[in-house]
Amino acid sequence: MASFMSGFLANHEEMSEEATEREQFEFGSACKLLIEAEGKDALKRNKVINAARADSILTGLTLAIRANPDISAGTVSSALRKLEHDEDFLESTQKSTSHRTSVRKRLDSALRAFSE
Repeated sequence: MASFMSGFLANHEEMSEEATEREQFEFGSACKLLIEAEGKDALKRNKVINAARADSILTGLTLAIRANPDISAGTVSSALRKLEHDEDFLESTQKSTSHRTSVRKRLDSALRAFSE
């Protein structure tokens, strides 16, 4: 995963100002909505932030906001509850988290949960 990310970032070093502003706005909106929905510990499980869980939740929510800027805190809370009962999501955020299959599973789960 580290080599993939290094290669990706090397190939995408420059973003337009418009794209940068959009990404910052959407990510900031995702963070604010997550806090509104679940409070300051929204990304924690058992009092600890799990990076695999956090990356998939923030990615899924950011893309959901892009598709539907009016997504509500209630919808976010519901999606997070779904994820906590999704066996693929739970497994892929706890075991072999950098493996391509795990990354794909957790992102698919998060994207599905936030788009329903």
